[in-house]
Amino acid sequence: MAAKASVNITVTVSGLGKATYTLPISFTGTVPTVVTPQYRLLAAGADEALPLGDITAVEGVLIIASVCNDGAIEVDTSYEAAFNAELTMAEGEAQYIKIADDAKPIHVKNADDAAGAYEYLLFGTA
Repeated sequence: MAAKASVNITVTVSGLGKATYTLPISFTGTVPTVVTPQYRLLAAGADEALPLGDITAVEGVLIIASVCNDGAIEVDTSYEAAFNAELTMAEGEAQYIKIADDAKPIHVKNADDAAGAYEYLLFGTA
């Protein structure tokens, strides 16, 4: 019988100085040893790959949506040749996304017609 490890963490993050989010996050198998917090600015309609920092294997990402003019951001967790929105998040929304394939880059797109900002915490191992 194979051993199974499960770690449950409740993360409370103050997003962009506006609100506090409490989300349950569960890791089974590989337990993250590195967390990379980032605050990013993104031009209207632009998309970018999330910078990984010291993380080589991504387990998950907690994204706090933009605060740009009631806009939204879109997330593509398995970017290949073109952006394909798998998830749309409204202003102020927070969501934890388990990453199934850490070999593919995670992209975020500003779906608004004005520049905006978003925050994220990337969980993984170095």
